[in-house]
Amino acid sequence: MVTPMYSSEAKIYVKNQATSQDQKISTAELQISTLLTQDCSELILDRAVLDEVNRQLNLPYGYSQLRRNVSVVANEDTRFIRIIVTTDDAMTSKRIADKICDVSKEKIVELLGIDWVKVIDGASMPASPSGKSALQYAAYGFIAAVIICAGYIAIMYYKNDKISGAEDAEQILGLCTLATIPYNNGKNHR
Repeated sequence: MVTPMYSSEAKIYVKNQATSQDQKISTAELQISTLLTQDCSELILDRAVLDEVNRQLNLPYGYSQLRRNVSVVANEDTRFIRIIVTTDDAMTSKRIADKICDVSKEKIVELLGIDWVKVIDGASMPASPSGKSALQYAAYGFIAAVIICAGYIAIMYYKNDKISGAEDAEQILGLCTLATIPYNNGKNHR
């Protein structure tokens, strides 16, 4: 009953200036690049990037649906940006992640003026569904069923106002019982 979802992840690297091996990277350049990583993360999720990806791949998604399927993770201390795409088709997830890398690379250079953006890891083809497995959903269902049944039994126990024995008669009515007649379930023994 649950549609399996496939996640594909790609990684890009953002640097403020393209440097050759002879040049050294200064601390200021590192700090600026780290701050620009957050800006780049926002730009990746921007309508301009996702609409362009949607147009180029001719996807059946709208902007908001594609936005829900894409997540961007940029750790504070690095210049790496992880792009994670989750859809119900493994190949579609891979294609979207790769295309987001390509389009965002162009937009970052064009709009933010960052000199160098490199795709480090292209999107991989997910081999198995991501997220919760059927066994986990079955366990959640079992736990929910136990809680519902326990609640129902507790409510029925506390709502039961029938007199079921001599002790109940003494407690509820405040009268002493003189005798009890055993119930023999309609069987006559001679």
